[in-house]
Amino acid sequence: MRSQIGRTSILAIALLLVLGIVSATAGAVELTVTTHWGAGTIFEGLKAAVERFEELNPGVDVTLLAANPNKLSVMVAGGSPPDAHVGVNARLIYSFAKEGMLAPLDSFIERDADLPVDRVIPSAWQIGTIDGVIYGMPLHAVGATFWWNKEHFGTAGLDPETPPTLADFDDFTRRLTRNHPNGSLEQLGMAVYEGFNAGAVPLDQWSRSRGWDNVWDAGRNQYSFIHPAVVETIEWFIRYRQEYPPEFIRSSFGINSFAQWFAQGKMSMVAGSPLTAGEVANAGTNLVLGVSHMPSISGSNMAPNETWQGSIPVGAGNPDLAYQLLRFLSLDPEGSYLFHSISGHVPAYLDSLAWDRMRESSDPYDQVRAIAAEILSQSPSVGPQGPFDYRIPYLVNALNTVYETGNVRAALEEQQNLVNLAVRDWLAKVE
Repeated sequence: MRSQIGRTSILAIALLLVLGIVSATAGAVELTVTTHWGAGTIFEGLKAAVERFEELNPGVDVTLLAANPNKLSVMVAGGSPPDAHVGVNARLIYSFAKEGMLAPLDSFIERDADLPVDRVIPSAWQIGTIDGVIYGMPLHAVGATFWWNKEHFGTAGLDPETPPTLADFDDFTRRLTRNHPNGSLEQLGMAVYEGFNAGAVPLDQWSRSRGWDNVWDAGRNQYSFIHPAVVETIEWFIRYRQEYPPEFIRSSFGINSFAQWFAQGKMSMVAGSPLTAGEVANAGTNLVLGVSHMPSISGSNMAPNETWQGSIPVGAGNPDLAYQLLRFLSLDPEGSYLFHSISGHVPAYLDSLAWDRMRESSDPYDQVRAIAAEILSQSPSVGPQGPFDYRIPYLVNALNTVYETGNVRAALEEQQNLVNLAVRDWLAKVE
């Protein structure tokens, strides 16, 4: 594998010299790269990978800048786009491409005879492809996986190797929940309504596990929230909130984070990701974990892949060098490993050293993370997502309204109308 890294790096340097992008005698070539991640472990990994790219390509000087979607839009519209942007999700890449902010990558890929396109998680390419045009280089896969505490299962008389189905999920939760003599929670099966983005992410995940697969109708250019799976999931959330109120859970455990409830051994099950294994390892609780697809009905998109992408904005000053950097981060064994090794994300590139480290590790948390990674590698694409993050604020607002009024369909209809009004305004600007 090390010789493969050497060959890849030599080829990259040779290609840059042939294209005239860098010169052994010329001054430094400046490359400006904006990123969705301005801090945290994934940003540290990105910095490490960029520094290695600079080492392999003397004369290249990369500047990393944090930029949210609004800042990136302003930079492009103002005529001062970065050379590349790292960190475009499935929703943003659709809107950016439709708004003419991103340069097609097809010509770069066609000229790159050594690009290992068949060694990428298949669904990852689909997310960066809009109307048959490639706008994104796949970076890392993101999707829901289901985790459980095997010791809790055994103590409750459940098979530690078998996760619940949707049909018996409520029974599992009750059997896994225990109270202290004073009435506070000692252990909770699961709070299904708790999760990222004020509960919108678990609503999205559990609705998909029940068959909600037409969030965005590309033919009609509209979102659809009123679906039996969404209604059923919200009604399920309401029952869980009544039986296991969020304030009661937090006061019992003295911890605000649902992820830490699981990592600290307070909660028995969680809808997580490959990062869950790292969270438990960092907690030092020595939990024995199981991982599988999300419990779901037959045929549903259980853990859709939402691979993040790297793109080149329209008007970039050095698109050829930007492509080589994205290639290094995305489809180079060493580059993709450095980028993702600190954060623990799963590279979309199947020959990344990160995959070898997970598979060969004797660490039980690396081993279980490898199982979660395999699940994501076999998962279908999340599918078209439309121009907005429909979860924020629309699903969040729907949930908040439901929890106040109890009227599920009315709340969903109100937010569906609002997001589709916004879509019509957006279409008027881009068409």
